[in-house]
Amino acid sequence: MGLTLSEHPTERRGALGSLGSLANLSMAVAVTVLLVGTIVVIVSFSNLLAARSEVFNRLGPALVQTEKLRTSLLDQETGVRGFAQTHDDRFLEPYEDGKTAEAALTRNLHSLLADEQATIERRLDDVTGAAATWRREVAEPIATAPDGANGDDGEQAALMSKLAFDDVRAAVDRLERDVSAGSRAARSDLDTATTSLGVAIGLALAGVTGSGLFGAWLLRRRVVVPIEQLVDQTDSVDLGRFDTEIVVSGPREIEQLATRVDDMRRRLVAELAAAEI
Repeated sequence: MGLTLSEHPTERRGALGSLGSLANLSMAVAVTVLLVGTIVVIVSFSNLLAARSEVFNRLGPALVQTEKLRTSLLDQETGVRGFAQTHDDRFLEPYEDGKTAEAALTRNLHSLLADEQATIERRLDDVTGAAATWRREVAEPIATAPDGANGDDGEQAALMSKLAFDDVRAAVDRLERDVSAGSRAARSDLDTATTSLGVAIGLALAGVTGSGLFGAWLLRRRVVVPIEQLVDQTDSVDLGRFDTEIVVSGPREIEQLATRVDDMRRRLVAELAAAEI
């Protein structure tokens, strides 16, 4: 048959590493992507919860409390003005109730607006100060007047109360404007946090999918393809082409398997050559 024994090629050490190293690489990539994706999602979700709390637990209720504070102050002014005109003690009831409500609402607002911008806190202090000044200089003197304020004197006292109360009304307007602006900003932050969470989840899913595709590509390129090459070469030998060298480039274990199979081919070639002599 004229077959000759070719020189055995130098056995390689597996230039692409071992199957274990490839498995470790795939696992490291998958774990890293999963860990980073989880951290990003957790941070985004935490930001969403903080933004939601700012809107629904702080600035939203603060805006409602500000409206109620305005109502309590208006009740006081209306009561004092009615008392000044009629000297009817029943008008002092909304005045006293308004003072009680104002105190409670002010405490609530200080609690809700704690750690907010200093400007909003100053606005609330301005309202408290303006209301206290109005009561001290106008409301209390009218409410404690020994004689009824009827006729022209009553109308004059009512007008004085209304004009003096304008400072309180302006202070409440400034407070409400700032709280509303803070609420709008917080809602914008909430929208941004919601969008960021959606993006983070999308990126995490894309990362997991990408790492899976990378693992599949790595498995095929570094394991499946070399094994297919080995199978093709051994099939060629099986068909009688004994001079076909079995050489595969791949992980160390597959290269070692190819070398062992090629050793058997060489021994077979040598035995056939010896039988022909």
